[in-house]
Amino acid sequence: MDQFFYKSWYSKGVENVAHLVKDSTTLISYHEFEERFAIKTNFVAFQGLILALKSLKKLNRGCLLSRFVNCLLSLFPLSFD
Repeated sequence: MDQFFYKSWYSKGVENVAHLVKDSTTLISYHEFEERFAIKTNFVAFQGLILALKSLKKLNRGCLLSRFVNCLLSLFPLSFD
C-alpha cells in the first residue's frame, strides 16, 4: 500500500490510519467518517482506502484491529512533507 495524503482530511484531524478505526474490531463507515470529522469527501476515495485496509487485514489473520493498526502505522507511516 502506498502512502496517501489528503490535505482536507489532515486539516480536519485525520492524521493516520488509527483515525479510521471505530473500535478494536471495525473500521468506521463513510457516514461516520463524515460526521466525526465534518468532512465531505468522495465516497469512492474513502471506500477504496477502507477496502485496501481490509485486504491488508486479511493478510494479517487473527489479529485484533487495534494491533493491526499499530502494525500498519509502523509499516506505512504517513508523510506530511
